[in-house]
Amino acid sequence: MGPRRLVKILKFVGSKLVSIEDGGYGTAPERSLETISTADKIRLVQALQEMAEKGELVIWNPNTNQSFSGRDIEQIVLNGNAIQISLSKSNK
Repeated sequence: MGPRRLVKILKFVGSKLVSIEDGGYGTAPERSLETISTADKIRLVQALQEMAEKGELVIWNPNTNQSFSGRDIEQIVLNGNAIQISLSKSNK
């Protein structure tokens, strides 16, 4: 995240997101999505999908200052070492 932004720590119990906390300021990333196990990546995608379906997931794009909720999200998939979130056609 860099030295001017706080790292966000997402805590999951099973596939349920139970808390989001601020961590310290970043410098160089110590862990990237590449160092997370495939099983944990899949669990993260599943948790995000469940949250989107329930309308509990909100994604904010700092570049456009827009936010998107679960009903705006068409698909969440694991694509290599990235999690790809696709918006419905009406929001693209």
